[in-house]
Amino acid sequence: MIRRRLALLALVALVTPAAVTLHAAAYTPRVPAGTLGINGQFLLNTTDGAPLSSQQVAQLDEVQSLGIGVIRLDAAWQGVEPNRPDPVTGAHTYIWTRLDTAVTEMAQHGIRWAPIIDYSATWATATGNQFSPPVDDTDWSAYAGAVARRYGTGGDFWRANPTLTSLPVQTYEIWNEENWGFWQDYPRCETHTVGVDQGPARYADMFMDARAAILAADPAAKVMVGGLVGITSEVYSPSYPVPSSVCTVQEFLAGMRAHRPDLAADAVAIHIYEPTAGAVLAQLVKVRHAIDGLGWAAGIPIDLNENGLAVGVDGSTATDADRGSLLATVADQALRSNCNVTGYLPYTWLTNEADPTNVESWYGIGNPADPANPHGSALTYGSEVQTLQGTGTTAPDPSTVTLC
Repeated sequence: MIRRRLALLALVALVTPAAVTLHAAAYTPRVPAGTLGINGQFLLNTTDGAPLSSQQVAQLDEVQSLGIGVIRLDAAWQGVEPNRPDPVTGAHTYIWTRLDTAVTEMAQHGIRWAPIIDYSATWATATGNQFSPPVDDTDWSAYAGAVARRYGTGGDFWRANPTLTSLPVQTYEIWNEENWGFWQDYPRCETHTVGVDQGPARYADMFMDARAAILAADPAAKVMVGGLVGITSEVYSPSYPVPSSVCTVQEFLAGMRAHRPDLAADAVAIHIYEPTAGAVLAQLVKVRHAIDGLGWAAGIPIDLNENGLAVGVDGSTATDADRGSLLATVADQALRSNCNVTGYLPYTWLTNEADPTNVESWYGIGNPADPANPHGSALTYGSEVQTLQGTGTTAPDPSTVTLC
């Protein structure tokens, strides 16, 4: 994932609870089941250096104990279909072992998978780069449909594992940060002129082809525009340099719609990284207004499925208490707001905490050294999860927060 370089600010500390206990539902939930989750790339994806199986189970025990019921995890095409289809028959050979293991472990903990259908198989691109779009969409959409047939409603995986609690995939996310660094070897928004730039148009075709294949396999599915970095202005802070070809949210979505008048999506995933909850929520409002300015009927839902704070990286003064406060506040305010936010999945449960100079190593709220004792920010977030889901020690606030 591409992370925002956080401003080195001292934030207000929050005392985290010493422990969080999962309670039976005692109150009317403020949000539907499946609304609150966590990212799990470094927890379950072995290509990202995930821990051994026994440690994964111990980590998942803690995720479950906090009431977190959804994990966002890549379904990377390259890992499942590393070789091109048979040149004579066109038959695909999919290797599901890694994903089967991850989905099994999640289901055993009562956790539903939120997959990201991403990136390219290297054999399907012109450059051999998995972050480059495929040359054509035939094999790409076949893969998207295969994921839905296996893990969706009534899928092959669930039929083959009848002893597992069936938790089929409900929402499929297509690609990740396609307006940013995970879309390579192909134009994005070089001219910043809607209808001229090729990136949004190419992605729109990929999205619609994948959507058609997924719905053919699982008509109950929802298909979501992959997580867009939540930028709404082409004027960037000097402390946050970005490539000039990065697309704003509204440029990218407008370009998609201009190219595909038949564009249909069930939600738009958004990533917002800011050093305070107030800044995150302020940017969320800008994103909501930018999307609404495109005339999307009835205000398409937003899924805020990446948001976090690195703690421990050299030069940063942010504390774990700051992170817990940010996650809990954003969860409460965004999901109770009038901004039509229908999902919140912070980044992330686990990172390796190995390199003090690498910001990517310090977003995890779980503890890689001691799974049974996650960081206080995990307990703070878990407490808010339980409150909003009606399983906490106090009733959730039923009021609406007017932000948008």
